Amino acid sequence: MERTVDADFDRALDVALGFAREATADDRSRAMSFLSPFKTLSCALQLLQTSFAPHSSLLNLTQLCRVDEKRLWFAVATLEELVRSPVELDLQQLVSFLWTTVLEPPPGCPSYVTSKLRVVLVYVVLRQDALVQFLSQLRETIAAPPVVYHHPALELLAVVCEEICTTHEDSRGFYPTLTKDRVRQRAQFASQLDALAILTVGVLQDIAARLQSPLPHPAAFHDAVAATGARILGHLYTFDLPPSATPAVLQNTIDVLFSLASNRAHVREADRFALDQSSQAACDALATLVTKKWPHQVTDVVVESALGGLLALLGRCDAAAMAAMDEPYLDKVSALTEAFLTTHLRRLEKTAQGLTALLAAVLALTQAQPHVSGLFHCLTVWEIFVSHVEEAEAHGALAPELLRSYETGLVGVMQHLVDRVLYATNGAQLEELDDEPQPEAAPAVAGVDLAGETDALLVVRTGALQDQAQESAEMSDLKAFVFECFSLIRRIAQLPFCAPPLVDKMLPLVQARTADFLQIHAAPLPSGDAKEAQIFAVRDLTVSCALLSCVAAQHYSASNAVSDKMAGWAILRLFLQLAEYIVGHRLHTRGAAFVELECEVLACVRLCTSCVPFVLQSGATADVVGVAEAVLQVVLQTLDTSIVPSPTAVMQAALHLLAAVGTVVPYALHGSISSMATLRATLPRFSLHLPPLIQANLYTAVSNAILQPTAPEADWVAAYDAVVAPVVSSFVESTVAIQQNDARLGSTALLAQVTRDVSICRALAGAIRLKPKAMKLTFATHVMPVMSSALALVRLYLTYLHQNLATPKAPLATAVSATSELVGLYTDVLNAIRKEMPTELIHLIIATFVELFQHAPLTAALESLGAAGTGVLCGFLKLLRILVEESTSTFANLLQSILDLCFGPLHETIFAHKHYDTVVPFFIALMEQILEKHYRFFVVAQMSFDENGRRRKAFANDDARRYFMSILQAVGTIFQQDALPPHLCRQIVQLLERIHKTHQLLDFEAFVEQVRLPYLLTLLKLLIGGHVNLLRDELGALLYRIAAVDFGSFYQVALGQFLQETFPGLDAAQKERVLSSWTGQTDEPTFLQELASFLNDVRVVHNEFKAA
Repeated sequence: MERTVDADFDRALDVALGFAREATADDRSRAMSFLSPFKTLSCALQLLQTSFAPHSSLLNLTQLCRVDEKRLWFAVATLEELVRSPVELDLQQLVSFLWTTVLEPPPGCPSYVTSKLRVVLVYVVLRQDALVQFLSQLRETIAAPPVVYHHPALELLAVVCEEICTTHEDSRGFYPTLTKDRVRQRAQFASQLDALAILTVGVLQDIAARLQSPLPHPAAFHDAVAATGARILGHLYTFDLPPSATPAVLQNTIDVLFSLASNRAHVREADRFALDQSSQAACDALATLVTKKWPHQVTDVVVESALGGLLALLGRCDAAAMAAMDEPYLDKVSALTEAFLTTHLRRLEKTAQGLTALLAAVLALTQAQPHVSGLFHCLTVWEIFVSHVEEAEAHGALAPELLRSYETGLVGVMQHLVDRVLYATNGAQLEELDDEPQPEAAPAVAGVDLAGETDALLVVRTGALQDQAQESAEMSDLKAFVFECFSLIRRIAQLPFCAPPLVDKMLPLVQARTADFLQIHAAPLPSGDAKEAQIFAVRDLTVSCALLSCVAAQHYSASNAVSDKMAGWAILRLFLQLAEYIVGHRLHTRGAAFVELECEVLACVRLCTSCVPFVLQSGATADVVGVAEAVLQVVLQTLDTSIVPSPTAVMQAALHLLAAVGTVVPYALHGSISSMATLRATLPRFSLHLPPLIQANLYTAVSNAILQPTAPEADWVAAYDAVVAPVVSSFVESTVAIQQNDARLGSTALLAQVTRDVSICRALAGAIRLKPKAMKLTFATHVMPVMSSALALVRLYLTYLHQNLATPKAPLATAVSATSELVGLYTDVLNAIRKEMPTELIHLIIATFVELFQHAPLTAALESLGAAGTGVLCGFLKLLRILVEESTSTFANLLQSILDLCFGPLHETIFAHKHYDTVVPFFIALMEQILEKHYRFFVVAQMSFDENGRRRKAFANDDARRYFMSILQAVGTIFQQDALPPHLCRQIVQLLERIHKTHQLLDFEAFVEQVRLPYLLTLLKLLIGGHVNLLRDELGALLYRIAAVDFGSFYQVALGQFLQETFPGLDAAQKERVLSSWTGQTDEPTFLQELASFLNDVRVVHNEFKAA
């Protein structure tokens, strides 16, 4: 050894490992440089041998322990690095040392060092291509009759199994080897598979037998040996059984694994934690076995053996036993149950008694499950089973008697889940989940805006359970648990015979709790434990109402029985009574739990309005009008800001209810509802003080109620005019006021008025988008003045931005906000009624925007304004995308000016933007829309045909060629950028796939001749780079489609050029080794498999080149 390990070495090691706190980055760099000469095989072995040498005294060992730990880490890390590298090494001395050290670890050797040395020894064996001999030697060592089991040898075999059996397309983290060598190693391992399985099963059978009698060694030792054996079997059975193997071997394996898995369930109390490790490992191995896709006859053996073992295991997991089990073990048992049932449900159904017994055991497991994580596994089982029953109900695949028996069992599941989501029956678990701090309730003081900061806290926690599926907000643990249970209950209740039991359970419960709740205002405000108890009671009422309303809406709507319809009407009135009480007493001021209850009750009323059509058919029109009037009163009180404003979530729930009433109550009765008429007549004034979002949604709800297909045209036209005309007039007046006084461009008051009118117009546009053409034409007639006035306003604000960018204290944020809203207005209106608008107006809009955004100083000003300015640019690109969605000649005429703008003045702004990752997705979406909808603008079919009988295609003209190639080159430029964000990569892949599917882009002659090769090289570089690994499958599929146009050029030209550009130092022999991964096959599965092999081999050979 050229360098001596001394105190300087230890100091450098301290710095490199981060133990020297005062060290700088330069110090660490110098330390790494100092340590580099010590990274040799001889030095690493000397460090290991010195550290393992016996010390003269305990005191000496204590003093040297810390130094030896660091040296050991350096030594084993050096050994692994050297063995993984292609550097020439003399491995004979190393193999002998590693074998002795791994099988007989020195006293005091840290476990992580032994684990790492096992990995190094396996790497050495693979490097020497001596796997068969090594496995034979290991088997002999394990099979030798020692006094105790040779656990280190089993651990070594487990490392071999993990290395060989684990499938990995990226070799980093495992021993790097060429694919053909890996295939050979797996074949060698497979030849030993039968013998290894028999040996390991024998060891586990012996341990299982010994566990039934007094143990000569501590239970922990047998637990560790059994856990290692179970891990080995889990790896072995990722391979297919060899033809010589008999089903008895597999059956013995399953039996012994279930024996080990059950040990934890019945081990004596004194050793109740002694066998956790092996029991969990056995469950993992069994999960691998039961989910593997076996041949048909083998599957029968697996299902039969696993069914018996699982039933026995679950039989031992009664409530008393589960109370003593720890959570990880129960999770493993639940996960194994889920894996078995979800994989083999249809096969189990052929033996109805077996499936029935297993489902009964799963129900018992669900009911006794003390942990949420285990319960989620059980819920997955029931979700799969409910899907199976739903499918059988729809197609009549099962006998009615069997379906009824299944539904009877599911009623038990449903009833149990109801108890799980109520504090009254599952308070301890729900309190454990509810670990989020509760927001403080704002004081009920007149004039305090509760829709401000406090509401921002509440909005995440509010929202009806009925609507949770549409919410994108992340839910708390408690809400996620309740929602999962609620969703499954709702699905079960949809089955024909499952709804009545739930109604029978929930209706008396809700009635009793409602009767108690209606007296809450008369009691003083509770504190301490009483307050907590009240919150739990309110939450229980919330969930109970949600359950009752969902089952009532589903069941009574589908039922034709008069009694059911009237029961639904009674439930509607019950919820309405509760809503009136909550809103009337403004109970939302008492905190988040009351806000959630109010939202839920409003949703319950909305759902139960589904019985209104039947009540109308029975002739009870007066009753319907009375209930509708009461509902409207609730909505108006909720939106009333003159008392104590409601939180935004509550207002939103009220607007959903308003929209439902407008839909289910026939238009002819709207005039009989006095509150409805009052709301429409006073809408502008009533909405004035509402938050902007609520204002917009209120106009949406009112307009949807008016624009009903069954309404007489004269009626809805008059009512719609009364709603829209004041908004348009207000907007035009504000625009005129700004135009007449430029000094007021930055006025906050004017901006608020303009923003309000614009947001309402956008909401009205969204509401009209799916309506009949006559209604769209009416809206277009009203909105024309807005479109013309807004153009002048856009010009004013953009000019103001350009001229005042450097002006101190100029209200630029105001101008940017107004511009963004106006651009959004044009986007929404054109998206809704572009076909109904005059062509001249559309041309004027586009010409104005193109003219404005052609000024480079303006776009630079927008960029300098940060996120707000970027939003304007992104909004403009979105507007252009909406415009080019139509493939008619009207919009095609605008295409050239849009392309001139995108590849002229805007090009540099887009591609050199500070917020590049934000702007570019809008540009890609625009180009995708242009290519899909206006492909004929660029490419036209000719009268001649190619050799495949398809019409040849060519560019329409030189301008079309220039634009088309500019689009593909721009997309390719984005594709080639370093550290391409995954979302951009996915968007480009989808663009190419979509355009090819619609117009055969990849086959187009110009694409093949000019950009196909750069795209192929880019895809290969992305795949070899590895930073978009999550999109590896999509990139591989796209590469195949592009290569399939001409496989010959891909194999002969593209691959060679890729190696030359990406790895220029490789010689001809190294390139030949890499290219041998390809066999020239043209089917997609083989191509993708060989692509993965090629990428692995490129990395291996390149590492060899770097180390040379």
